[in-house]
Amino acid sequence: MNLSYLKNNKGLTLTELIIGLGITSVLMIAIISGSLFVEQYLNRWTGSSKLLDELAFVQSEITRNVEISRQVQIFADSIICTLPSARQRRYTWPDGHFYRDSKLLSHKDFIIDSVVLRKMILHSGDSVSILEEAKDSSVAGLYKLTVVVSDGKGSSDRLESIIKNHYEYIKYQQN
Repeated sequence: MNLSYLKNNKGLTLTELIIGLGITSVLMIAIISGSLFVEQYLNRWTGSSKLLDELAFVQSEITRNVEISRQVQIFADSIICTLPSARQRRYTWPDGHFYRDSKLLSHKDFIIDSVVLRKMILHSGDSVSILEEAKDSSVAGLYKLTVVVSDGKGSSDRLESIIKNHYEYIKYQQN
């Protein structure tokens, strides 16, 4: 084995050190930039996921009680559901937060932009069914719930669902 090249090696030149430091610096900048990008993406994704969780929570809370209520009263700033036990549940969102019977249910980081509940009627035709807002309050118990939630940082989302009130629907079918 020829080791003669090691005898003449007196170290690295200044040029070689500068090139090595330059390459290392570029690699470090690329790694740090990439990790910052991934962190921002994950934070945005987590925030979006929490926003959807808040939407789903508000929607499920209202849906659960509208489905079983004996009476549903809809106001601009509240919804009152009279349950089979004659107990009333009052949902409000006066300051952008969601309350049930004056108890705060929503997360403080999110703003309830709007909650709209409308009574709907289903018209069935030959080949298509059309769902539209009911003008008569005695129609079958179908409701359209629209909830809009934002995080106060520019992100918002909307969720719409159709709710069937079993009591009103059965009562309507009997008439």
